Amino acid sequence: MMKIIATGKGGVGKTTIVSTLSRLLAKGGKKVLVFDTDPSMNLAMTLGIPFRDIATLTEDKAAISEELDGCHDEELDIDEIIAEHSADTVDGVKVVIMGTIPSGGSGCLCSPISLVKVIIQSLSDEPRGYDIVIVDSQAGPEILGRGLATCFDCNLVVTEAMPKAMEVTRQVLRLSNDLQISRSLLVLNKLENEADLDMVRRELKLDRKDIVTIRSDDAVRKADRNCTSILDDAPSSLVVKDIESLINVMMSG
Repeated sequence: MMKIIATGKGGVGKTTIVSTLSRLLAKGGKKVLVFDTDPSMNLAMTLGIPFRDIATLTEDKAAISEELDGCHDEELDIDEIIAEHSADTVDGVKVVIMGTIPSGGSGCLCSPISLVKVIIQSLSDEPRGYDIVIVDSQAGPEILGRGLATCFDCNLVVTEAMPKAMEVTRQVLRLSNDLQISRSLLVLNKLENEADLDMVRRELKLDRKDIVTIRSDDAVRKADRNCTSILDDAPSSLVVKDIESLINVMMSG
């Protein structure tokens, strides 16, 4: 089972990339499980799932925590937890939503993220037929500080050619090394021209072969305005073609 996390600054396009590549992988015959750990919960909407119809891990964290406290990890009914907190897209992608902060002053998201970590570790120890698990992370490097992606196979570090995004990228790349993630793949999104690529190469000190590019495309903004998926709205768009290329690089190891 391949484990992938998508990280980067907010607004760089992680959710669009994760939603599209997960659906393309499922269409290609892979059994895909996606965790939305972003408190903004945009992934489900992008995948066409009404997230208000799904019980989130955050909503039920008290009951799940009691179960965690009462038994060893290997005794947890992971299948039941996933079944009760997920929905399937039309392509067969199963989506688990971590959830958001329920109310002001109710605390941080450390506990729900720990639940996601336990579930993924259990799936690693006892595979249940999933080919690929993908985590769409919250913005910024904090998710890596919590160790969720320890020993993952791939970190898709999504960035754009903007100074603030590249500063977050530097932090993410450093933390990724600390967690022994097998491979960090820099994804330069919203590419306008070769000058963007040169800037990212220079600022992040990377070779061209270490960077996968996704071109800027008005079709993404149109799909966002229409609350539809780029894969449904413009399946032949530049972005979809570039994400297909990203999958080839990602799966080639």
